[in-house]
Amino acid sequence: MNSSQEVKAKDAVHEAAEYLRACGIHVPRFKLTTTPPGNRSGVGGSYFEGSAGELHLNMGRYPATFHRNWFAMHELGHVLWAAHRPLRWKHFRETFGEPRPRNCDEIHKQESWKTAGAYGRIRPAGEPSFYGARAGGEERFCELIGFMYATGDFSKRPPADLSDLWDIGWEHGLARMT
Repeated sequence: MNSSQEVKAKDAVHEAAEYLRACGIHVPRFKLTTTPPGNRSGVGGSYFEGSAGELHLNMGRYPATFHRNWFAMHELGHVLWAAHRPLRWKHFRETFGEPRPRNCDEIHKQESWKTAGAYGRIRPAGEPSFYGARAGGEERFCELIGFMYATGDFSKRPPADLSDLWDIGWEHGLARMT
């Protein structure tokens, strides 16, 4: 990754983490890397791995600010999920408790690029993205906060079809992650 892209990637994650902190959300420590994707396009490559003890976020390469913001917040959603274990909370679990499907890798290949690639304008009704609709509750949550952050901020009302989903995500998830 060239140094400019690496700096932009790190800055996007740090800014998103600071935004979460400003919202009163506890963001645990995590290791941040900026390894570029292994594909020929040179775009993408963000991922999270770890558990509550060892958290690692890799921020790939995204030339547009919108995409960097979306994927920075999406991956921070995985950090929050691992650290706060929100499925302990009943109302959150009812909305975001769907397990990861067995074919999640295939769903990722088919769906992960669609909504963010269209700057959030194309998505299934009532869902933050195509990927979030099909890849289980954790991805749905991460896509939701990525969508909200990249299209404005958490205080902005979501599109009407995401209002109930956002209310659960905020009231029964993020607001408890203090």
